[in-house]
Parts: sequence; C-alpha cells; structure tokens
Amino acid sequence: MPEALQNRGQALLFNNQQGDALNSFREARLEAETLGERGEYWKFLSELAKHENQKVNIPQIDLLHYQAQEVVAYISDHIDDQELRTSFLELKEIRELLAE
Repeated sequence: MPEALQNRGQALLFNNQQGDALNSFREARLEAETLGERGEYWKFLSELAKHENQKVNIPQIDLLHYQAQEVVAYISDHIDDQELRTSFLELKEIRELLAE
C-alpha cells in the first residue's frame, strides 16, 4: 500500500499537482510507519523531504532528513553480513541521504 501511494504521488507530480502529491507522500510515510516497513520508510521520508523543500518548510525538512537517517542507521546496524551492510550503505540514495 505505501508503494502505491508513493507511485500515486509521483504521477501527481508529473501532472503538476504538487499539493495532492505531497499529501500522497505523507500518506505513504504514515502507512509505512504504521506497518513497520523500515526498508521502505526511509525512502518515503527522504522523498517527502525533497518535496517539502519546494515549499521551503526548513524545520520539517530537517526533521524528515533526520528521521530517514535514523531509519537507515537502524537498518544498517541490523545487517550482520559486512558485505551486505557495505553494499546497502553504498547505494546512491543512501549516500545522498547521509550527505544531507
């Protein structure tokens, strides 16, 4: 369900419906959080931060980045295989998020 909301948000963005897209991203984030889907949750937080950025909501952006980074750290800390952990941390999206 969160992925469908995320995809809906992307489609709305494509159609220049930023307000509705942002609401869809927020729903995706809440749904992933409710379902405990940490593997996807950080992506929704990061995506939401990008679009909040367009609204210049700096405190919200900082909070979303921080939350996404916390989820990534949690996931990384729970990957026992060093090679897999390194591979995860080297993903482009992860590197970009951690650099923010």
